[in-house]
Amino acid sequence: MNWYQEPGITEFVVTLLFFGFYMWYLFRMRTISMTLSINLVRISFKLALRTIYFGLMIIALAGPSCGTTQRELKAVGRDIYIAVDLSLSMNAQDIQPSRIEKVKHELKALLGEFVSDKAGIFIFTSEAAVQCPLTYDKNMLNVVINSLNTAIFPMGRQGTDLSAPLKLIYEKYQATQEENRKQAKVIVLISDGEIPSDNQSEIIDDIYTITAKLKEENLKVLTVAVGSKEGAKIPFRNAFKRDYAGNEVVTKPDTRLLKEIADQTGGKFFEVTDTKNEMPKLMTEIERVKGDVLDSRIVDVSANKYFYILLIAFILAMIDILLKVRTVEI
Repeated sequence: MNWYQEPGITEFVVTLLFFGFYMWYLFRMRTISMTLSINLVRISFKLALRTIYFGLMIIALAGPSCGTTQRELKAVGRDIYIAVDLSLSMNAQDIQPSRIEKVKHELKALLGEFVSDKAGIFIFTSEAAVQCPLTYDKNMLNVVINSLNTAIFPMGRQGTDLSAPLKLIYEKYQATQEENRKQAKVIVLISDGEIPSDNQSEIIDDIYTITAKLKEENLKVLTVAVGSKEGAKIPFRNAFKRDYAGNEVVTKPDTRLLKEIADQTGGKFFEVTDTKNEMPKLMTEIERVKGDVLDSRIVDVSANKYFYILLIAFILAMIDILLKVRTVEI
């Protein structure tokens, strides 16, 4: 495909106007010089000097290249484990259009930033499952992300156990070959943080146990709390979810355990609310995780020589400033 495009009438008119005004400027300078009896040789010298270094600046802006130079290009990769909470509370609409839909949108943006990294999708409520194993196939990952919804797990397995996905990820990590374990890895845990009150102490004990194991393996967990501080009702069967007393349930994000998980593993905590979105900060934090070099090659690139031309223009400009030319004889 040929991308070259012939200059249009607009470029031609602009160029013509530029040179027209410039010639008019020269004519005006000559007229003024003759009227004031100014030495034309002295005026012409300063004018020529300024014309030269101004033209050199324009050439430098165009980025002229001459010859080639060699540069090393490296493809760096990481393993990114992404765990997504699919409990019913993720249907809350305190973040539009809903918590889970917002998460899906942000995950697709995140994967678009890490094209050379492997990523896997893990889902969880009171238990966890692998929705997509680690892969470079971003199209497959986007299909999996689009399919995420809170109906994947049956009603009897609702509730949130933050330790469940961490245990599963740790098991998958232990099952990998020794050489693959050395590759840079990061875990992203996304949830509203709410856990059931009936077995809260057991879940907390499990969290401390698994985070200790993750820390031993230098596996950092970056946690993301989703939801507004005010919370919202949970859509359920064309109405709203109610508790055993018949009252409508209002879900609010609980950040305590998510912060604790991040602190225990050396990771960081982020928030996505109706007024704040720290997903860009999460992407920056993932970039800081030093990845392994997957491929390295030396390529020839054009050597940009604009610096030398700009240097000459700068020297001529300094000469113009320092060199005083008397234009009127007294």
